[in-house]
Amino acid sequence: MSQYKNVVIVGASAGGIGAARRLENSLPQTHRIVLIDACEVAFYPTSALRAAVVPGFEKQTIAPLASVFPPNSRHIVLGGTRVIGLGQNHVKLDRTLDGQQSSGDGDEIHFDKAILAIGYQYSFPSRAAGRTEEEILEGFSKVQEDVKRAESILVVGGGPVGVEFAGEVKSAHPGKKVTIVSSSERLIGHLPGLHERLKRQLENLGVELVLGDKISDDDARGLEFGRVFQGGQRPFKTLKGFELSSDLVIDGRGGRPNTSLVSTSYPDAVDERGQIKASRNLVAKCAQLSNYLVVGDANDLPVPKTAFVAQMQGKLAADNVRALVLGGGQDVSKLKEFGNPPSVMMVTLGPKGGASKVYSLTFGEWFTSLIKGKGLFVSQFKANYVAAK
Repeated sequence: MSQYKNVVIVGASAGGIGAARRLENSLPQTHRIVLIDACEVAFYPTSALRAAVVPGFEKQTIAPLASVFPPNSRHIVLGGTRVIGLGQNHVKLDRTLDGQQSSGDGDEIHFDKAILAIGYQYSFPSRAAGRTEEEILEGFSKVQEDVKRAESILVVGGGPVGVEFAGEVKSAHPGKKVTIVSSSERLIGHLPGLHERLKRQLENLGVELVLGDKISDDDARGLEFGRVFQGGQRPFKTLKGFELSSDLVIDGRGGRPNTSLVSTSYPDAVDERGQIKASRNLVAKCAQLSNYLVVGDANDLPVPKTAFVAQMQGKLAADNVRALVLGGGQDVSKLKEFGNPPSVMMVTLGPKGGASKVYSLTFGEWFTSLIKGKGLFVSQFKANYVAAK
């Protein structure tokens, strides 16, 4: 493929771009980055919930991948390219590098080291609606129309996705009926202090909360984000007998690790939840994947699965890859280990509401709006994909 030794990064979201930026100017001249992503553009899930409600905001969910590195860089980006196979020293692509799609005979890229930043699988719109910019923007335009037409919206799940979506809807459409049904008694249940502030704000917005209950398995089966019931409202009944009706259902129950590529070929490499087993230095524990480091949501480290943490892990993985490259690639005993990240969680309720947990301190609307709610860190996201001059 070239005279360079490759460092492959699979996934160009928070963890992957964090690793690429850290490695860009620190690898020896013998090595180059090959950044691979299934989408033709970078996708930003943090802004996706607002983009599903506010027309025009969908443009804040994407950034060009082609501009990550300057034109004269030895590093390259393969956007719109899916990795369909993992070998100990190579990845297999779904196309040839001349741009032709492949049914299974795509090119292989051999590497010195690789970083997997393959994340979680979420329901739309927390995942891209397609692989091209046009498909992604069209997906948001459609769900915006669905939200606009809906009279009553059912949100299944009281975690960050469900709560933030409810807040976005009520911020843009105050008159719509929104109901959150969650099996947990507490919103964002794993972090004490957030529930009380978010519950109060949601109730003040007119959101109906049905906590410690859930809709039937039959009703929940096959839910997709933005699922519209044609021809009017559909009735629902929770396991505890609460009855409601809705013409739009939102699946806000979170996601699952996007690791089928690994589990299919190396079933012992993942835990019971599908997360890739990794050491604190981020190296995969599976012997056949010892040349891979795993960052972000896909690994099994007991830390929050957030974009902030993924980017931190991406930077540490980059430092460890550089150390392995300079040291001949074998000794992992001196690699940096990922410790406990700062305890930070910010849950927005539209541009002006929400609550935040920063270590042991809990903050409300003003702080959350100032730090995250108004801009959702979009400018920082866009800046990650602009080549350094």
